[in-house]
Amino acid sequence: MSSEDNLISPFPGIRPYTKKEAENFYGREREVEDVLSILKRYKLVTICGKSGSGKSSLIEAGILPKLQKGFLGQAGKEWVICDFRPGISPLENLSYALSDSGVMYLKSKSKTTDHQNYKNKIEEKRDLGLIEIFASSEIYEKKNLLICRLSFLYYWLKEQRV
Repeated sequence: MSSEDNLISPFPGIRPYTKKEAENFYGREREVEDVLSILKRYKLVTICGKSGSGKSSLIEAGILPKLQKGFLGQAGKEWVICDFRPGISPLENLSYALSDSGVMYLKSKSKTTDHQNYKNKIEEKRDLGLIEIFASSEIYEKKNLLICRLSFLYYWLKEQRV
């Protein structure tokens, strides 16, 4: 066995980088800084791209570590992160992610009616529904919100307009 066999590759292969691998994530510093610049100025940024283009790695290993170190957004240094997997029912899964996690509440305790209310609001108001949900939440003026993998919902809403 050679010493080369004992080396561990810093690259995860085809799966995305994780927060734990942030020190190995490089080459996307400009994109990370661009996203942080947008988040500092506005309360919303969406990261869109084709499957396999590195969106999840950018978020997990590039952006989230910076936010968790105290990046200053419009509502201060506290960030609430809602991570959801769109699956075959993106609207349903986003509504569950927002309600079950309690991210819209200061004490992370959601109401039993939140899931259906969030789902109805997004179905009714489309893109603006999510903004309205956030704007009427307890955390709106006190914490910043990051929803991961939201671009899938955008594409789903676009398809529903046909």
